[in-house]
Amino acid sequence: MNPDLQFVITSIESGQFGDASIFQPLLNTLTIGKDYYLISVDFASYLESQDLVDEAFKDKVSWAKKSILCTARMGKFSSDRAIKEYAEQIWNTEPCPPPRD
Repeated sequence: MNPDLQFVITSIESGQFGDASIFQPLLNTLTIGKDYYLISVDFASYLESQDLVDEAFKDKVSWAKKSILCTARMGKFSSDRAIKEYAEQIWNTEPCPPPRD
């Protein structure tokens, strides 16, 4: 296991962040489970990415610009649109009108 992740787990188990029993089911999936989401495998990469985010955040002007552009570019995404496209293009279904009261 990644030593940094082991340190995090040990810190949680010690109660450093509060009642450790709250986190026990999550910790069990990492320590005695099968780590289905491969958290332990990807943890080093996660830390590297977080370091890049931390560095980028130091430049407040650039961060604000990136945040605004990211938000503006999300305009095309809509769960309603995505569901409609899935229904039409993947599931080949037709819309069903809502029931009348």
